Amino acid sequence: MAGIAKSFNGHIIKRSNKEVDLNEEKYKRKIFGLYFSSHWCPPRRVFTPLLSESYTEYHRGKRFKIIFISSDSDEKSFNDYYKNMPWLASDLKERRKKKFYQRNLMSMKFQN
Repeated sequence: MAGIAKSFNGHIIKRSNKEVDLNEEKYKRKIFGLYFSSHWCPPRRVFTPLLSESYTEYHRGKRFKIIFISSDSDEKSFNDYYKNMPWLASDLKERRKKKFYQRNLMSMKFQN
């Protein structure tokens, strides 16, 4: 297990709440954008749909994927916000245990 897969230790989900194994061949040699956001911040609520639209239009066939890392404090807020996003997400419970936790900061970091 290397790179991004090691960072998340297998706790990445799809919108269907199914776990994704980042060690699968289809995820190797991808570049991942780690998108930190939350439902409660007005600038993020404006930016996220724009990012989602651009991602949906341009990512097909590309090496780029996004993983959403929520700053929401409860499962309902996370699910309500994430349900319209076209990318992967860090499991909310696992996110609290990881080094990715950030407060009050919308950002995107890249990792492969």
